[in-house]
Amino acid sequence: MSKHKIVGKLNYRLRKFKQTVDENTKLIDLLNHQSSSGDDAFFTCMPVIAAYSLIVWVLNGKKQGNGYGFPFDRPHLEFAKRLKMAHADLDQLREIKLRRGHRDNKPLHKSFFDLSDVMEDRSLWKSVDHIESEIEVFEKLRDAMRIAPQTSNKGLNNEGASVRICTIEKEVSKFRKKIVNAKEYKKNEQHQKMIEQIDKYWEKLFADPILVETCDGKKYIQPQRTNNFAEQSFRDLKRGYRKKTGNGSLGKTLRTMLANTPLVKNLQNDEYMKTLLNGNSSLEELFAEIDASEVRNELKVSQGNIEKIPAKLKKLTNKSDYPEMLKNYFFELQSN
Repeated sequence: MSKHKIVGKLNYRLRKFKQTVDENTKLIDLLNHQSSSGDDAFFTCMPVIAAYSLIVWVLNGKKQGNGYGFPFDRPHLEFAKRLKMAHADLDQLREIKLRRGHRDNKPLHKSFFDLSDVMEDRSLWKSVDHIESEIEVFEKLRDAMRIAPQTSNKGLNNEGASVRICTIEKEVSKFRKKIVNAKEYKKNEQHQKMIEQIDKYWEKLFADPILVETCDGKKYIQPQRTNNFAEQSFRDLKRGYRKKTGNGSLGKTLRTMLANTPLVKNLQNDEYMKTLLNGNSSLEELFAEIDASEVRNELKVSQGNIEKIPAKLKKLTNKSDYPEMLKNYFFELQSN
């Protein structure tokens, strides 16, 4: 998908449609209530709103998940599946004539052809099919191991289900047996590597509690099966750092520091400062020459981005079945 630069194409199309959508937010209410209007603006702008909202819905696929990250959450796969669904829906919507034939549906045509290159990439969809076939196996192992429950809203801070280790071991053994006894196992290199990893760490995964002597007497300690507790502590540290500095990550701080260090050092170079100041006696005088209105205009342009989606439309596109609702709406308009 990166090869086809599909995200850039979709964002470009959003920027093109944004002004029309912002100027006709009343039409979003009509879409939400599945009603229509006889105004000229309705027939002119509704295809734009439809194309815009479908693109927003597709891009929302990159944000899907329960906070676990890959491989438990698969936003890229969801994004690809939404691309495929949107392409099929756009193909249907662009054929619906609300008034003056295909001329009104130009935004739908353009959005449809934006996705054409991706849809013709056979290797991409072959990969998608392969991933989806393996997800079923992965989810069975995930359930057997009691890792990252799908119903949780705690993400990576979830401590897992409270289940006896012997019960988990029994279910993983059952899972292992089913995989190994499958007809295609000897030809499936990926499944062989998975079983090899499970066997390698079996004793650590299902270790018995360790009896230790403490000042309060004997106690049992259950060895950790994962490094989840250590990672929780690290995330705690990062969260505190973000609150203190406002930076998103430790890596970002280091990269910024290395990138800006040479620029700061240049301020000690007389020749560099002479060129930079361009006749001014200090940096203060140089900054004073900057037109404040120009800065405000640039800030306004940078802030007027595609992220500011109308709230009502955002609520609609957050629904997983939004494309189906949109199609039904257009079919109803056509029949009327």
